[in-house]
Amino acid sequence: MFLEPMSFSKNVILVNELEEFNQIYFIRKGHFLVGFEMNKEKKYCLSFKNNNVIGAYGMTFRKRSDVIYKTKTRCFGTFIRKTNWMELEERNPQIFIHVKKNILMDYCSKI
Repeated sequence: MFLEPMSFSKNVILVNELEEFNQIYFIRKGHFLVGFEMNKEKKYCLSFKNNNVIGAYGMTFRKRSDVIYKTKTRCFGTFIRKTNWMELEERNPQIFIHVKKNILMDYCSKI
């Protein structure tokens, strides 16, 4: 009930390095890149297509982004706002133990 639709054009920076996460994006269709900036030059090392999540690790563990997330193509999906995510966590602490474990494993294996 908290999920809202979203759509981004290509070449949009969703989250920059050191930014706080205010949403979790569930990318259902589209292609996005993950990278970093060094010497004022952005480099993208990872590429993800369809059915991926951006921001779950950062928002759940209250971390700022250590990478840049940028769309390569038009992206469609849903998102959840930070306040709603925190409310879900407060309402379901037992479930979120497992959610946190899965988010951590996913982030460590992909990023």
